[in-house]
Amino acid sequence: SAGISRVRNAISGEDSNELKQINELVLAHQTLPLNERGEVDTRSEAGMACCTKFLEVLVATAARLGAEASDRSYRKEFSRNYRILFPDSKRRYRVDVLEASLEQLDCFWVNGVQFKLCERVRNAGDALTEAWRDLGDQLRRWAPGRRGRSAEVRELLGRVHASWSRFECAYIRELIKIEEQARGIVLDVI
Repeated sequence: SAGISRVRNAISGEDSNELKQINELVLAHQTLPLNERGEVDTRSEAGMACCTKFLEVLVATAARLGAEASDRSYRKEFSRNYRILFPDSKRRYRVDVLEASLEQLDCFWVNGVQFKLCERVRNAGDALTEAWRDLGDQLRRWAPGRRGRSAEVRELLGRVHASWSRFECAYIRELIKIEEQARGIVLDVI
């Protein structure tokens, strides 16, 4: 009965809104197309659209569950162009940041010059990729109506957010540095 269900939810610390939100996240995760390596397709138009929708649901789920949010005040230090993409310190996830982590890039070519990403960026990317995969594993195992698991999802969402923030900070700072170096090379040539 509904009364027994409410008592079970109260004992487990879960409410039906949390469970509904997690179920929405699970459904959004199931729509993510995969590439030939079995990773989320972040390159095709359809893949980007599905991933963007999933990331929106991820933000809503983290908020609904009260998942811990990391400080993102570092965004104030970004160059003007990146502050347009990251306008505040709210929890925001961008597909291109996820793609950079999953692709495990170690260098960029700009104007014919190779720029290597520092070890801190690569390590932060590895941590985000691991947290992302753990989240995917958890969502694939999620059974609708199964109680006592929202705390696990909440903790995992906090871990994803913390690793995302560390990677985003390190990665964007490195991109800014690379852009400045590339601009210097072009000016030297002129």
